Amino acid sequence: MRNIERASLLCRKCGEEATHELTYAGNLLAHTTCCNCGHASHRDVSKRYARDLERRVRAKPRRMLRSFRRHPLAYSLTVVRGLTTKPVDIWHEINLATHGKSKRSARQQCRSESRRSDTAL
Repeated sequence: MRNIERASLLCRKCGEEATHELTYAGNLLAHTTCCNCGHASHRDVSKRYARDLERRVRAKPRRMLRSFRRHPLAYSLTVVRGLTTKPVDIWHEINLATHGKSKRSARQQCRSESRRSDTAL
């Protein structure tokens, strides 16, 4: 699951409507970062994250069975990849929920995205 989304929001620090990076730990918003001024707002989601993760883990077998019934061949090809990558994804989610750290800071993400859009013009 991708955990960084972009949205245009009003920044509390610079007072301008700017692109913000919204970083999620599972289904919970962990923090936002303004791409204009770099102001970050962190939320403590560690307790709620544990309940969210438990709910998702309980539902996983049902979702896997549904996927297998709908597309057996595609499921068999993707299940191997999922078994190797999902533990790493969960580790990063837990790290983000408990320590507020992601693989790459949202501010770095904003900078690289703005450079790409500048070169595309």
